[in-house]
Amino acid sequence: MVEEVEALHPDQPLYPADPEARAVERALMELGRGLQIRLSAVTHARDSVENDYAVHRLRQRLNLVEKTLAEVPDVIARPLSNVGVVFGPTLWRIIFVDRNFETHLLSGLPRLSAWTQRLSEHPALRLVLGAGAEETYRALLQARGVPLVSKVDADLWRQAYGAGEPHRGAG
Repeated sequence: MVEEVEALHPDQPLYPADPEARAVERALMELGRGLQIRLSAVTHARDSVENDYAVHRLRQRLNLVEKTLAEVPDVIARPLSNVGVVFGPTLWRIIFVDRNFETHLLSGLPRLSAWTQRLSEHPALRLVLGAGAEETYRALLQARGVPLVSKVDADLWRQAYGAGEPHRGAG
């Protein structure tokens, strides 16, 4: 979609002018789209077995994003960009799931956790994902009957991700 907007308004580029920076941004946006798909699988799981597989695949993608952020640290430092727009809502949902279901998805991922925090504080994302967004998302998950995580599974996932003491919230 960004390409179509740029084609319509070539005088207002949305991607960096530098070809390498543009390629990195496109690759990160693709990682973000993959993250959205994997989170959707978690929030559409029909039973605990399907949920375990989905959480595992999501965690693999989160690890890849963490590794990629180590290779391009300037992405984290930038104000909201195309990459942040792609990742922001998904990371917001991951924070919500972590906080409400003790999934510990962001445990052991310091760069991604820091970027998630920075994005969640951005005024544009706060405007879109305001006070009513959490209730709307909670109602959606409840309507689906998503078997996110039981207390026993939460303890096992925490151990698997190397998280410390039981805690609520991302990271």
